[in-house]
Amino acid sequence: MHGTSLFEALDGGWEKTDAVARTRFCSSLRTADGMKLIVPTDLGMCQLGLEVELYNLAEDPEERRSIAADHPDLVERMTFRLEQRLAEGIGPMERHVQMSRDMHIRLEALGYVDNGVVDVSAERLVGSGVNELVRVAVDQRQTCLMRLAAARLLERATLDERSRQLLVDCLANERFVAIKESIRRILEG
Repeated sequence: MHGTSLFEALDGGWEKTDAVARTRFCSSLRTADGMKLIVPTDLGMCQLGLEVELYNLAEDPEERRSIAADHPDLVERMTFRLEQRLAEGIGPMERHVQMSRDMHIRLEALGYVDNGVVDVSAERLVGSGVNELVRVAVDQRQTCLMRLAAARLLERATLDERSRQLLVDCLANERFVAIKESIRRILEG
Protein backbone atom coordinates (compact mmCIF):
# COMPACT_ATOMS: atom_id res chain seq x y z
CA MET A 1 0.00 0.00 0.00
CA HIS A 2 1.38 3.39 -0.99
CA GLY A 3 1.06 6.51 1.13
CA THR A 4 2.89 9.20 3.01
CA SER A 5 4.75 8.33 6.17
CA LEU A 6 3.57 10.29 9.19
CA PHE A 7 6.62 9.31 11.24
CA GLU A 8 8.09 12.83 10.95
CA ALA A 9 4.89 14.27 12.43
CA LEU A 10 5.54 12.32 15.62
CA ASP A 11 8.96 13.94 15.91
CA GLY A 12 7.80 17.50 15.18
CA GLY A 13 9.40 17.54 11.73
CA TRP A 14 6.16 17.75 9.78
CA GLU A 15 5.28 21.10 8.21
CA LYS A 16 1.66 22.12 8.71
CA THR A 17 -0.05 23.72 5.72
CA ASP A 18 -3.47 25.07 4.81
CA ALA A 19 -6.16 22.51 4.05
CA VAL A 20 -8.92 23.23 1.55
CA ALA A 21 -12.19 21.39 0.92
CA ARG A 22 -15.04 22.04 -1.49
CA THR A 23 -18.54 20.67 -2.00
CA ARG A 24 -21.38 22.09 -4.06
CA PHE A 25 -22.70 23.73 -0.87
CA CYS A 26 -19.55 25.31 0.60
CA SER A 27 -15.79 25.63 0.54
CA SER A 28 -13.56 25.68 3.60
CA LEU A 29 -10.03 26.64 4.54
CA ARG A 30 -8.24 25.42 7.66
CA THR A 31 -5.01 27.28 8.32
CA ALA A 32 -1.88 25.89 9.92
CA ASP A 33 -2.49 28.11 12.95
CA GLY A 34 -5.89 26.53 13.63
CA MET A 35 -8.41 28.91 12.07
CA LYS A 36 -11.23 27.48 9.93
CA LEU A 37 -13.31 29.45 7.44
CA ILE A 38 -16.45 28.05 5.81
CA VAL A 39 -17.84 29.97 2.82
CA PRO A 40 -21.15 28.81 1.34
CA THR A 41 -21.75 28.64 -2.39
CA ASP A 42 -24.86 30.26 -3.84
CA LEU A 43 -26.48 26.83 -3.75
CA GLY A 44 -25.55 26.41 -0.08
CA MET A 45 -27.00 29.81 0.76
CA CYS A 46 -30.21 29.21 -1.17
CA GLN A 47 -30.96 25.56 -0.41
CA LEU A 48 -29.55 25.28 3.10
CA GLY A 49 -29.44 28.87 4.37
CA LEU A 50 -25.70 28.61 5.05
CA GLU A 51 -23.73 31.68 6.09
CA VAL A 52 -20.00 32.45 6.34
CA GLU A 53 -18.52 30.87 9.47
CA LEU A 54 -15.15 31.33 11.16
CA TYR A 55 -13.79 29.22 14.02
CA ASN A 56 -10.68 29.29 16.17
CA LEU A 57 -10.17 25.55 16.47
CA ALA A 58 -7.73 25.88 19.38
CA GLU A 59 -10.46 27.52 21.49
CA ASP A 60 -13.52 25.93 19.85
CA PRO A 61 -12.54 22.53 18.42
CA GLU A 62 -16.17 21.44 18.05
CA GLU A 63 -17.03 24.51 15.94
CA ARG A 64 -19.94 25.60 18.11
CA ARG A 65 -19.58 29.41 17.96
CA SER A 66 -18.73 31.23 14.75
CA ILE A 67 -16.58 34.32 15.27
CA ALA A 68 -16.99 35.60 11.69
CA ALA A 69 -18.93 38.71 12.73
CA ASP A 70 -16.20 39.63 15.24
CA HIS A 71 -13.34 39.34 12.72
CA PRO A 72 -14.42 40.69 9.30
CA ASP A 73 -10.83 41.52 8.26
CA LEU A 74 -9.68 37.97 8.96
CA VAL A 75 -12.70 36.60 7.07
CA GLU A 76 -11.77 38.79 4.10
CA ARG A 77 -8.10 37.70 4.12
CA MET A 78 -8.96 34.03 4.53
CA THR A 79 -11.65 34.23 1.83
CA PHE A 80 -9.05 35.69 -0.55
CA ARG A 81 -6.64 32.83 0.30
CA LEU A 82 -9.42 30.25 -0.14
CA GLU A 83 -10.32 31.67 -3.56
CA GLN A 84 -6.62 31.57 -4.53
CA ARG A 85 -6.32 27.94 -3.48
CA LEU A 86 -9.50 26.96 -5.31
CA ALA A 87 -8.27 28.73 -8.46
CA GLU A 88 -4.98 26.83 -8.20
CA GLY A 89 -6.78 23.55 -7.64
CA ILE A 90 -7.14 21.79 -4.34
CA GLY A 91 -4.58 19.14 -5.15
CA PRO A 92 -3.36 16.88 -7.91
CA MET A 93 -5.58 14.08 -9.11
CA GLU A 94 -3.12 11.25 -9.41
CA ARG A 95 -5.66 8.72 -10.56
CA HIS A 96 -9.34 8.38 -11.31
CA VAL A 97 -11.25 6.50 -8.66
CA GLN A 98 -13.58 3.75 -9.80
CA MET A 99 -16.73 3.49 -7.72
CA SER A 100 -20.04 1.74 -7.87
CA ARG A 101 -23.15 3.55 -9.10
CA ASP A 102 -24.62 3.28 -5.59
CA MET A 103 -21.52 4.92 -4.07
CA HIS A 104 -21.62 7.68 -6.70
CA ILE A 105 -25.29 8.40 -5.93
CA ARG A 106 -24.59 8.50 -2.17
CA LEU A 107 -21.62 10.85 -2.57
CA GLU A 108 -23.59 13.06 -4.98
CA ALA A 109 -26.43 13.35 -2.45
CA LEU A 110 -23.92 14.50 0.16
CA GLY A 111 -22.48 17.12 -2.21
CA TYR A 112 -19.08 15.46 -2.71
CA VAL A 113 -19.61 14.61 -6.38
CA ASP A 114 -20.87 17.09 -8.95
CA ASN A 115 -24.19 16.01 -10.40
CA GLY A 116 -23.48 17.80 -13.68
CA VAL A 117 -26.18 20.42 -13.17
CA VAL A 118 -24.84 23.83 -14.10
CA ASP A 119 -26.51 26.96 -12.79
CA VAL A 120 -27.03 29.36 -15.69
CA SER A 121 -29.25 31.85 -13.85
CA ALA A 122 -26.85 34.77 -14.18
CA GLU A 123 -26.20 34.07 -17.86
CA ARG A 124 -29.93 34.21 -18.62
CA LEU A 125 -30.20 37.60 -16.97
CA VAL A 126 -27.18 39.32 -18.55
CA GLY A 127 -28.40 42.08 -20.80
CA SER A 128 -31.73 42.42 -18.98
CA GLY A 129 -32.86 45.91 -18.12
CA VAL A 130 -33.08 47.22 -14.58
CA ASN A 131 -36.88 46.82 -14.44
CA GLU A 132 -36.64 43.16 -15.47
CA LEU A 133 -33.89 42.49 -12.91
CA VAL A 134 -35.96 44.12 -10.15
CA ARG A 135 -39.00 42.07 -11.21
CA VAL A 136 -37.01 38.82 -10.96
CA ALA A 137 -35.29 39.78 -7.69
CA VAL A 138 -38.57 40.44 -5.86
CA ASP A 139 -40.62 37.61 -7.41
CA GLN A 140 -40.99 34.92 -4.71
CA ARG A 141 -42.04 32.40 -7.40
CA GLN A 142 -38.54 32.52 -8.93
CA THR A 143 -35.83 30.20 -7.62
CA CYS A 144 -33.51 31.57 -4.97
CA LEU A 145 -30.55 31.20 -7.34
CA MET A 146 -32.32 33.20 -10.07
CA ARG A 147 -33.36 35.91 -7.61
CA LEU A 148 -29.85 36.08 -6.13
CA ALA A 149 -28.32 36.40 -9.61
CA ALA A 150 -30.71 39.26 -10.42
CA ALA A 151 -29.97 41.03 -7.15
CA ARG A 152 -26.22 40.75 -7.69
CA LEU A 153 -26.55 42.27 -11.16
CA LEU A 154 -28.60 45.11 -9.65
CA GLU A 155 -25.73 45.93 -7.27
CA ARG A 156 -24.05 47.70 -10.22
CA ALA A 157 -27.20 49.39 -11.55
CA THR A 158 -28.75 52.80 -11.03
CA LEU A 159 -32.28 52.49 -9.69
CA ASP A 160 -35.24 54.83 -9.94
CA GLU A 161 -37.41 55.51 -6.87
CA ARG A 162 -40.07 52.92 -7.86
CA SER A 163 -37.45 50.15 -8.18
CA ARG A 164 -35.89 51.12 -4.84
CA GLN A 165 -39.31 50.96 -3.16
CA LEU A 166 -40.00 47.49 -4.61
CA LEU A 167 -36.70 46.30 -3.13
CA VAL A 168 -37.47 47.93 0.24
CA ASP A 169 -40.84 46.15 0.30
CA CYS A 170 -39.19 42.85 -0.67
CA LEU A 171 -36.53 43.20 2.03
CA ALA A 172 -39.13 43.25 4.80
CA ASN A 173 -40.38 39.74 3.91
CA GLU A 174 -37.27 38.17 2.39
CA ARG A 175 -36.43 34.76 3.87
CA PHE A 176 -33.07 34.11 2.16
CA VAL A 177 -30.11 35.73 3.92
CA ALA A 178 -28.02 35.99 0.74
CA ILE A 179 -30.76 37.88 -1.09
CA LYS A 180 -31.34 40.14 1.94
CA GLU A 181 -27.64 41.03 2.05
CA SER A 182 -27.56 41.76 -1.68
CA ILE A 183 -30.65 43.96 -1.49
CA ARG A 184 -29.17 45.84 1.48
CA ARG A 185 -26.00 46.52 -0.56
CA ILE A 186 -28.16 47.79 -3.43
CA LEU A 187 -30.13 50.12 -1.17
CA GLU A 188 -27.00 51.41 0.59
CA GLY A 189 -25.14 52.02 -2.69
